[in-house]
Amino acid sequence: MSEIQVSGPELQRPPSVVVDQIATYVQATFQEFLETFQLKEEKDEDDLIASMMEDDSITGEESESESDEEKEGKEYSPSDEEYWAQKDLVYMQQIVNLIKTDHQTVYVDFGHLLAVKCSLAEQIELEFYRFEPYLRRAVSQLVQLHFSHFFQLPSSSSDDSSQPSSVAKTPEFWVSFYNVAGLRSIRDLSCNLIGRLMSMQATVTRTSEVRPELLYGSFTCGECGTRVKEVEQQFKYTEPTRCPNGTCSAGTKVKTTWHLDLPTSRFCDWQKLHIQENAADIPSGSMPRSLDVILRADAVEAAKPGDRAVFTGCLIVVPDVGQLRVAGVLPQSVSSRESSDPSASEGVKGIKDLGTARELTYRLCFLASSVQQAESVSSSPSP
Repeated sequence: MSEIQVSGPELQRPPSVVVDQIATYVQATFQEFLETFQLKEEKDEDDLIASMMEDDSITGEESESESDEEKEGKEYSPSDEEYWAQKDLVYMQQIVNLIKTDHQTVYVDFGHLLAVKCSLAEQIELEFYRFEPYLRRAVSQLVQLHFSHFFQLPSSSSDDSSQPSSVAKTPEFWVSFYNVAGLRSIRDLSCNLIGRLMSMQATVTRTSEVRPELLYGSFTCGECGTRVKEVEQQFKYTEPTRCPNGTCSAGTKVKTTWHLDLPTSRFCDWQKLHIQENAADIPSGSMPRSLDVILRADAVEAAKPGDRAVFTGCLIVVPDVGQLRVAGVLPQSVSSRESSDPSASEGVKGIKDLGTARELTYRLCFLASSVQQAESVSSSPSP
């Protein structure tokens, strides 16, 4: 029986990238929605009759009508807000405005999406956490397509070393939904709602200071200097699993030393709120329930303690890093053969010895993309 010999390059071939076809379709459809949606205001018969009577009665305002015609005939560039206002493209007009005002969040009325593209709205509502990076990517592609000058950042020199810094300065864009049907309370949240788009109403009891959060890290191997870019952070400091360089000696070590490259990493504003259910939602004889809410980018500092607010986002599971470590001791993996504990050979005595305690150090948290005051839920939360 002949053996199949595999050459060295075959063994070092990088794994193929898995493409999420459904998420790519959602991204393209959402980009088309932002680019083509028009807000059509329906007029009643009384409004039409009143407008016709006004047109017949007004005869001395020809100069004003001529000025309006001149405004309509004036040519605007796509970088002007009036260019998209003439075409009634609401979200393209909003994107121009956020670029000029140095904001990063596009606020989308979920009712608009539900009225125009119902199937897309249902997919986003059911799996919002899965599609959220692709929705942000759709906004970035729109900006690159129509406002490419926004990405032409000045560089201090023409060396290759300056190129990563210019890429890192490219702003992150975010998508925030509001006017989502079905207002929930903290008591209604359960694990079967993880990742779904929903709105929740509660009272803010405590807020943290605004801090920078690492979204995508760029690391450099301490042994060979190989750079690994776009390492997504899973709500805790996450380093690459191994060095991609096949000749690096770090592959034979249990622990590889990584150095974070700050200029090429991407950060955003981060804030944590502690909320508590409203007094009207607490059953008699029960204790009020509380939950942590994570805010990012333009949503930070949108609420203060004592506010009754409506949070729109999704329920997520985050690692409880505080329970994974002891103060002053770094967590390390220790082999059972190297353990000097005499009780290691006594067998299993509890749930901690089963190894499941590490998997139970997770907690529920709410990742909010928009925050509105309870008195103004129907209005847009845009700054």
